[in-house]
Amino acid sequence: MNDYIDSAIVYGILKPKIYMSYSVDYSEIKYLYEHEYMHIHHKHHIIKLIVSMAVIVNWFNPLIWMFYKQYMEYIELVCDYDCCKNTDVKKTGDVNMLKRCLDYHVKAMRKE
Repeated sequence: MNDYIDSAIVYGILKPKIYMSYSVDYSEIKYLYEHEYMHIHHKHHIIKLIVSMAVIVNWFNPLIWMFYKQYMEYIELVCDYDCCKNTDVKKTGDVNMLKRCLDYHVKAMRKE
């Protein structure tokens, strides 16, 4: 838990760790943790570093910037989809909680 970040993030390359803000509701921590774990599972933290290096090298190319923005949105949606797929919403009855968690990530994506 950290006061200096707005949402949950994955930090690290070899041993990635999940950091969350203190402002996160305790009821949403389970879904946020699962979402961030999906980033680690899919190795997004490594791929994001490689893509960021490509953007730095090709900073003058507008197509690489468009790719970067679309890719960042894509990896968020992939993790959201995997979280929804792994959670049996009908059995747990957490439809509202899942919706709030997804809304939280959409707001975080819009800030970037």
